[in-house]
Amino acid sequence: MVKDRQQDILDLICKINPLCIFNFTLAAATIPYYFSKSYPTIFFCTSNTGFTCCDFFHKYVIMQYDKTIELVHPLKEEHILHLPQYFELRKPIKIHKREEYGLEDDDIVVITVGNRLQRDISKSLAAQMSLLLASKKNLKWLIVGCAEIDYISKHHENLVGKSIIFIRYETDLPGLYKVCDVYLNPERVGGGATIAWAIQQGLAIVSPSTAVDGTTIIGKGNSQPTEADLTCFIERLINDDKLLRREKDKFLGIAAGWRFDNYISELIYGMNVLVENFTNGMV
Repeated sequence: MVKDRQQDILDLICKINPLCIFNFTLAAATIPYYFSKSYPTIFFCTSNTGFTCCDFFHKYVIMQYDKTIELVHPLKEEHILHLPQYFELRKPIKIHKREEYGLEDDDIVVITVGNRLQRDISKSLAAQMSLLLASKKNLKWLIVGCAEIDYISKHHENLVGKSIIFIRYETDLPGLYKVCDVYLNPERVGGGATIAWAIQQGLAIVSPSTAVDGTTIIGKGNSQPTEADLTCFIERLINDDKLLRREKDKFLGIAAGWRFDNYISELIYGMNVLVENFTNGMV
């Protein structure tokens, strides 16, 4: 049955006889191999988590790509079709107020978002942040996406509900971001969309270079070297209002460069180059 379904797809592609194929397939499969042999094919890297084996069938890979990131073998530089970053603007749904979360107007509010934070927030990061929170009364940490972090609840129970606020789920993240100052990204894979929305709302992003999606979006130059450096930088932001403002403005500037027309024009140019090279037997 699977073989018949795949053959039906290949027959349909042959019937259409496309000029170029955009492939968004993430799972390993045989179909991408066959149609990449017969048609100019561009693989859209819709996940920043790496590549499955089928991705290497393609001659061109779409990536919003930071050249400082080491490519995974056997992917080579000539396989990359560079495109500018683009994320559709996600607007707030409603106005959130700090008092709804027990926050003061002069608080510095750090937020971390994800549905796997129970695993993604390491014990070391939780411990470092808890120590910083205990010493800085105007610092608050919103953790969105889980009811609790076991380590924090066990070892820093006195901070929960006061300096550390767990929010199980939030449908209006851009609205919530409006009451926050800093997005803290742990060492993890994922979180790309929530980071992008935070940038659009003018939050300072604190992320280690080892966090895949975070580094892809903000670039290695804007990342902290390791997760151990995160709380040190947050403390600097707390103590230096001008630095915090510069960081916020820097990321607003990044978001301002996310233009749809630039993305599309580069995509069309890359597609035309691929079609020409494929027709001339160069790929």
